[in-house]
Amino acid sequence: MPIEQSKQCFADFLRRANPDRYSQSELSRVLVFDPGETTGVAAFDGCVLTFANQFKTKDRSKFHEQFNSLINHIRPRFVLFEDYRVYGWRRDQHAWSDLHTPKIIGQIEALCGIHGLCYHSQMAFQGKQFCTDEKLKEWGLYFPGLQHGRDAIRHGCYFLLFGKKGNPDEKPLAG
Repeated sequence: MPIEQSKQCFADFLRRANPDRYSQSELSRVLVFDPGETTGVAAFDGCVLTFANQFKTKDRSKFHEQFNSLINHIRPRFVLFEDYRVYGWRRDQHAWSDLHTPKIIGQIEALCGIHGLCYHSQMAFQGKQFCTDEKLKEWGLYFPGLQHGRDAIRHGCYFLLFGKKGNPDEKPLAG
């Protein structure tokens, strides 16, 4: 679902909360993924949400086509995605699992490398704990029916507010 214009509320909040980040060049054209069997996608140009959607990725063989289409449409400067960990307390749930989400993440990393795009990952709790549904509604960024799309929006907002460590212009390093 293309976004005509996200409300100025988030931009105003970002400008007040972190004026130094508000003007950083890394914030231009950020493409965000919330990977899984349904993958959420959001795009920001500066601090304005320009795109939000979600699509089925249970068939991983089609993911590269969807990714390439998004790259061609959005022309991101930077890619952000939710990372995945197997926690000890969930170990039994993962026994004999094909670990679908980590495979999607691997495709994102590989496709970023092919396209020469910088990327960063952050854990689920980072976006979800701070950018609650209430905050998304307040900022004009809550879209019913897009559960995974909203999660991608959360990650984008968190990144825009707090950033990441290191130089955003670095290419991804192996290992």
